[in-house]
Amino acid sequence: MKWFIKALRHYADFSGRARRKEFWMFALFNFIFYIVWAVLLTIVFAFTNKGRLPIAANIACLSYAVLIMLPAFALAVRRLHDVGKSGWMLLISLIPVVGGIWLFVLMVSKGQQGDNKYGPDPKTSPETVSDQPKLKSAGVTLIVASSVAIVLSILTLLYLNIRMTGFSLIVNNVCYLISTVMLLIAGFFLLSEEASFELREKKKKNAIILLLAAVSILFVIDNLMLMRAVRYIKHEHIGLRQVIGVINVITYFLFNLLVVWFTVSILFSPQNKELVRKAALAVIVISGLFILWSAYFHMHINAEKVVPIFQTRLAYQVHQVRNLLSTFNILKPVAFIVLAGAFFVKERETSR
Repeated sequence: MKWFIKALRHYADFSGRARRKEFWMFALFNFIFYIVWAVLLTIVFAFTNKGRLPIAANIACLSYAVLIMLPAFALAVRRLHDVGKSGWMLLISLIPVVGGIWLFVLMVSKGQQGDNKYGPDPKTSPETVSDQPKLKSAGVTLIVASSVAIVLSILTLLYLNIRMTGFSLIVNNVCYLISTVMLLIAGFFLLSEEASFELREKKKKNAIILLLAAVSILFVIDNLMLMRAVRYIKHEHIGLRQVIGVINVITYFLFNLLVVWFTVSILFSPQNKELVRKAALAVIVISGLFILWSAYFHMHINAEKVVPIFQTRLAYQVHQVRNLLSTFNILKPVAFIVLAGAFFVKERETSR
């Protein structure tokens, strides 16, 4: 189990090496958790909905695959590094039949003894997880999540335009697109490998500022959506679908509120170690709950029968692609967990 946890600690860290035991123990527990995750989420969904369960189970599997995608790829790259190969060798798996066999042979091969150009021997060197790799992991995760979210925003705007939706929803999605671009840029700032400590710290501060600006925009949007949901509850009869929608808005609201607190504490009260640590812990906890809820929510929106009457086949196809891509929103709270972890561990060690 410790090897699985180690892979999560190096969530999107593509540097260094990984021994065979680390890779195959991760593969074993990953398979076990994949089954458990899918079964439990599907059972919970079955008790709370009467949707199409096969589709719900597929979405549960997809959400776990998205959640574990980056650490799995990162670990595979580090395993290739251990045998002296470039991480790009993963692409040989695209070759039918032969590629998969070749990659499997590399994964079961014994690693090079002693140091190689990718780092020290993992069998003899102690594990180190410094703040810089954690920040880089958060940056990679933000870049992936934001890139998919940008595509999702464009599809959403196209979908709203096709259905001739109200102007306010279009404005909300334009603001969401702007904030997502900010998150993307912040991700690139977190990837900084500058030799100068001062320059790295400056880029880290710029990343936190961008995160604060982006999440503040999202917080305002969520606040408006929450007020709209409250007005809807007062005047309309609501069913399960509406309740789930309202809970989803509240979840986003709380998540963005805590991220704002976290970023503000880093920017304006860095000397208050306990405040930063508490804010980081709050982000980690609420992000974990947000991941679980997000997986359940996307099972619901994909498994329910399509109620709206789509004017064109294109509108329906865009709607389906949007629902599938929205599963990648799970990566955004993961990025904040990794980012908060860098500050939380640091302050905890300082307090000791």
